[in-house]
This record gives sequence, C-alpha cells and structure tokens, in this order.
Amino acid sequence: VRATPAPTVASVMRVGVYESRAVAVAYGRSRLHARVLDELVKDHKAAVAAGDTAKAAELNKAGELQQMRLHLQAFSDAPVDDAMAAVREKLAGVMEKRGVSVLTAKADASAAGVEVVDVTDDVVLLFEPDAATLRIVADMKGKEALPIEQVARMPVGK
Repeated sequence: VRATPAPTVASVMRVGVYESRAVAVAYGRSRLHARVLDELVKDHKAAVAAGDTAKAAELNKAGELQQMRLHLQAFSDAPVDDAMAAVREKLAGVMEKRGVSVLTAKADASAAGVEVVDVTDDVVLLFEPDAATLRIVADMKGKEALPIEQVARMPVGK
C-alpha cells in the first residue's frame, strides 16, 4: 500500500502596515505626547526661575526640535519610532487581533505568500484619540505625503 502524501497548505505571512502620518497625528495630539511636552515646559520654567539661561535655551531648542520632528512625521513620512515606543506594550494586542507577524510603516514591495494588512486605524486607537483627531486622520487618507525637503523648511518655534 502506498501512502498518499498529505496535501500541503501554502503558508501566508501577514504583515501589518500603518500610515506613519496618521500615527504621528494621533501621537502628537495625545495625552501621552502632552505629558512629554508638559515635562519640557515644567523644566523650562524651572530653569528660567533658577536663572539658568543656558538650560532654558537648551530646553527651548529641544521644544523646537520636537516640533520639527512632528512636522516631518505628520506632513511627510519621517519614522514615528518615538510614537510607536509610547504604545509598544499595546502593539502585541494589535498584532494578535489582526493576525499579523510583523508591523511596519509601509511595504514598498511584497513577495508571493505575503499578505499586507492595513492596521493604521488599530494603531491610531492606541493613542485614545478624540473625535477631532479621528477626523484629521480620516481626512489624511488618500492624500500624498509632502516631500521631506518641503516640510523641513516649515517654520518651528516662535
């Protein structure tokens, strides 16, 4: 008697992708980011009160750089590693819910046997967005990111 080989099932890898600009907007408008800014402002006020002009200037520059980062992330396609780090402990739940093995900002290309799954909305919800943030994210869909060089010239600070 000859054994019949068991049928093989094609293995499919599911990769979760998210729109980095939407994540940046959700993070930038979140309580998580507000805490980061509140700490920066508190430290700046303390430096000013202590007469430490060098520290105050350093903290002011840090605020400007934070704004520049958010511009590059929200209007172009700069990495959102700081935002993703803020919700890192919750990402496994998104991956399990959507049945994906990997999360990444985008898939420039994929091979046969790879299914790309958009998890943007799931990731955005991790930042507990308000209704206005959800409207902004929805309005972004289908709109192209600005060239990073254009965004880099946007004013920050004062």
